[in-house]
Amino acid sequence: MVEGYEANRVRLGIDPGVDIETAVLYIWAVQLGLGVLEAFGMEPQSPTKWAEIQNRVARSLQLPGAGS
Repeated sequence: MVEGYEANRVRLGIDPGVDIETAVLYIWAVQLGLGVLEAFGMEPQSPTKWAEIQNRVARSLQLPGAGS
């Protein structure tokens, strides 16, 4: 994943200041954490709201004005 994001950084509009390896680790941690919560019966109550917050996090990695 890291190599893919690095190779497509400009096309995706990812800010040059973003450390891709750290961003990927963060994303994996969120996914793993959600899996643990689901194992305890704690799932997002709204898939739409969950998707919205994830999109906000992803957009925060972009250069200002990218993807708009």
